[in-house]
Amino acid sequence: KVGITSIWGGAFHHLDELYRLGAGGKFDYTNWHYYVDEDQAVPTNNDPYRAGDDHVVTQLRYLQYLSEVNGVYNFPIWVTEFGYRYCGENLKAQYTVKCLEAFRRSGIVERHFYYDGNSTNDTISLIYNNPQGVILARTTAYWQFAAHASSCPAWNSAVDGANPLPPLPAARYNARVGNPGFEEQSREGWYGTYVICTSTKYSGNACAHVIGGQPIEVRPESVRTGQLESERFPVEANRLYEITGWLKVAASTDNVRVSFDINYWNGVNYLKWGGPYNYYGLTVTDKYPGGWRRLRQLAYAPSSATAMSLAFNLHQSTMGPTSAQFWMDDIAVRALDFAVTGSTLAVTPTAVDAGSVEYGTARTVSFEIYNTGPTPLAGTISTNRPWLRVDRSSVQPDGQTVRVTVDNSIALLSSGTHSGTVTVQTGVGMRTVGVSFTAFRTDVPQEPAFAVTDAGVYPIPFKQSATFAYTCTVPHDSAVIKVYDMMHRMIKTITVNGGPAGRNTIVWTGTNDAGEQVASGVYWYTLEVKRGSDRFTHRGKTARAR
Repeated sequence: KVGITSIWGGAFHHLDELYRLGAGGKFDYTNWHYYVDEDQAVPTNNDPYRAGDDHVVTQLRYLQYLSEVNGVYNFPIWVTEFGYRYCGENLKAQYTVKCLEAFRRSGIVERHFYYDGNSTNDTISLIYNNPQGVILARTTAYWQFAAHASSCPAWNSAVDGANPLPPLPAARYNARVGNPGFEEQSREGWYGTYVICTSTKYSGNACAHVIGGQPIEVRPESVRTGQLESERFPVEANRLYEITGWLKVAASTDNVRVSFDINYWNGVNYLKWGGPYNYYGLTVTDKYPGGWRRLRQLAYAPSSATAMSLAFNLHQSTMGPTSAQFWMDDIAVRALDFAVTGSTLAVTPTAVDAGSVEYGTARTVSFEIYNTGPTPLAGTISTNRPWLRVDRSSVQPDGQTVRVTVDNSIALLSSGTHSGTVTVQTGVGMRTVGVSFTAFRTDVPQEPAFAVTDAGVYPIPFKQSATFAYTCTVPHDSAVIKVYDMMHRMIKTITVNGGPAGRNTIVWTGTNDAGEQVASGVYWYTLEVKRGSDRFTHRGKTARAR
């Protein structure tokens, strides 16, 4: 069988990249070295079932998931190395058996090989020289390993894999990285030595571009010349995420790398920072499709974490190159539930009440959009009322807080309860949020009394049309013009329903009720304006000269 070179520690991206480079179908199993980043000071932290990035079941499931998202299912894994060096024989034995059980019950580990050490007295081995000089001492771990082999002499993937151990729990919702794709060509959400680039990007309108410049930090072997770091964004403690994104690295030689750090925070205090175990960064990417390399890494937020931030640093060798740069686009931190499905849309709450909003004022409320799937959301946010507006009209890839403003300076409502709807439309479905408010007014102005002034008609005589005009102090129900000939026969009626306060005009085009043009001569007219039981009547005359 053909296997890949081993994935060691947290370098899971290696498997994903092989698929992306077209190597799928050219190897028969995933080759994996399982090691924890051993804590010599606190040996119990090396437990393979301890919640953290080293959790053996979660790492196994993630390797399986990386094949699944690339269209390959039930792909076998060979664990070609695993072992414990610094935790003492009793814990070493316990942890070895825990690993064996995780491998057996996964249903996909085809073979496993305990690491046999790199010298005759290497304590990681099952048989080694002990400090007392006993040659090839069989250790506690040896006997436990042998006992497990005796109790489970043959593994059946269908039977053993029917009851796998559970991975760590996924976050309930995707994290919201600020400005993940730089689509609005803004620096919001990120700081560092970068610019917005619109000419080179993985997708959309723009990306971040870091150009190596003056040294930020000098080390014996390298110089840090560029930095890009996100602002803190909320995460759920004791929950599992996957970090993805795209990077393009360019330099005149390969003596350059972009390191990747995952930083956890409790409020404003650091909890943990640094790159994934055995993940040393990305170098020049010109051999990848389009020159872009996919970032992919699982991340488990520790127990007191409230926030996460991501950092990317450009390192150049002290031996060169003289120039280097990288681009970054479409960063996402999504809930890792190992579902190979698309994005999912949820909103909460589905109804919000802005409370009492005074006439002429506004109030803002909010609701949440969540994406719990592994792919980004896309869509629009709209409202059905002119007095209802949202702060952003597009759906962000991993959800967002939507701020909704109820504007009673547009509605101009003095009383009553009123409602509208915000619609979130995406490719995976639609959700609606009802928004309501109660209007009130404390300084209700006294409306002027009904009165009509400055009534008349112009021009006199008219040739094509005559304009009747009047001024009314308040909005009114109707205005009626009646035109009579010299024999006092009514020849034309014009009715206008409703009219505002202020100056009003009504045009007569010189036709009678039958649509025929009237002859030259003198005509009488009446103007009647009504508002409820109030009415005003004006009489006058005009003339036509054709």
